[in-house]
Amino acid sequence: MSSYSVLSAYYDRLMIEFPYDKYAEYVLGFVSSGKGADFFCGSGKMTLLFALSGIKMVGVDSSAEMLNEAEKNSSKKGVKIPYLLANAKNANVGKDLDFVTAVCDGVNYLPHSSVEQFFKNVARSLKAGGHFFFDISTAYKLEEVLGNNLFYEDYDDVTYFWKNKLGKNNVEMELTFFKRCEDGSYRREDEKHKQYIHKTEEIEKALKNSGFVLKSKIDGDSFGKIKSTSKRIIFHAEKE
Repeated sequence: MSSYSVLSAYYDRLMIEFPYDKYAEYVLGFVSSGKGADFFCGSGKMTLLFALSGIKMVGVDSSAEMLNEAEKNSSKKGVKIPYLLANAKNANVGKDLDFVTAVCDGVNYLPHSSVEQFFKNVARSLKAGGHFFFDISTAYKLEEVLGNNLFYEDYDDVTYFWKNKLGKNNVEMELTFFKRCEDGSYRREDEKHKQYIHKTEEIEKALKNSGFVLKSKIDGDSFGKIKSTSKRIIFHAEKE
């Protein structure tokens, strides 16, 4: 079963602590109008925040199930946002965007050989001087926090187990969901994810090779100085 085919229904609940509002506020401090694209948009939470700020947005994701959740979230707010089912490495979202975002680990789902290809596609989508904001889960998080560990959550309607296996340059994740049915029984569903460990210096090299100038990088939780124990790093780059 493909990634996010099951998780999509529970994604927003499990990501309730992700700082969407503060992240959007950070981005809007650099660009507050025009056109933007949100790659790896998932359930569209970030895409929607920008659209509600008056920006003309498009959301891109490779999971039809996640885009279905994004459509639901937008409809609840009475906002129409075009969502594109496509691979981030070659999705066509135009060539004159003011900014592009890729939040919440999207880049970690790309193998090392695909990162630069994605960055170059972003560059093709931006006007000169356009902004690119994205984040990665750090090597510290993937190796030391997630690593070979097991996590679980227990809700009234679903219980899930998340088992990780640390590889040389990646973490393989196996998720098992037990969904409560109306008759009180449970239905089991499984899916797998893989996130790749990207070093900061590798990311910066790929940005340079793709025609970007790195403007800043910050801790993705405190939105301040990066530490050795930072779990997420947010990058801000501009197209030359």
